[in-house]
Amino acid sequence: MKILDLTSFLKFENRALFESFCDDEILTISPLLSASAKIHCEIGALSYVLAMICVGLNLGDDVLSLDVAYFSGESNVGEEEIDEILDFIREIDTIIVDENLIKFDENRANFEILLARLAKFSNAKIINLKGEICNFTNGDLSEFSPLQNYDGAVVFKHTQNSDFIGGKYFCAITKLHDKSLAQISTNSINLQRNFGFDESIRGTIAFLGLQDSPNLANSPKFELAKIEAK
Repeated sequence: MKILDLTSFLKFENRALFESFCDDEILTISPLLSASAKIHCEIGALSYVLAMICVGLNLGDDVLSLDVAYFSGESNVGEEEIDEILDFIREIDTIIVDENLIKFDENRANFEILLARLAKFSNAKIINLKGEICNFTNGDLSEFSPLQNYDGAVVFKHTQNSDFIGGKYFCAITKLHDKSLAQISTNSINLQRNFGFDESIRGTIAFLGLQDSPNLANSPKFELAKIEAK
């Protein structure tokens, strides 16, 4: 089977679900720079990427009027990458989505409509990170909103552990060093954590574990952060 993965980091967030597809071919589109992400896009740009896919597949008269060049530039996904996705998506069996990414997407309604069209085109089921079936309704697209600006230090919030780790580019922006005590402030959190340097993490996004936070679903997983070394 072929699987289209629209989660941030499936292997990390639900290893059991990932391993259930270990014998399948997975194409991952993610804002996180990792070995598993075949296609890397900007944070919040998944709806733009889906729109470009639907244009390529001619899934509706309303998508044909969209500015593909603009979406490509804003999402940082080139036409050659879209061609690769198109070749793959014609035979997919399953689309895995992260409902948190949809919930806080600037273009949530369009995101859901585009997912419905792709699922119908490929005769694929849509499941979330819990492995549950998701149903989205097709309809008319509305005008797309611009993406939020994520220039600066960004944290990816998760519940797998309580670690705060990042790579060299995050360190360059924040001036943090391994074992630094940091004050982390976003729109949803304000806390202190010891920072851990991890050379394998690329890009300006750090991983922030909030294992004991019951309200993580009520805020976006990716947030711009003000970081101060203490």
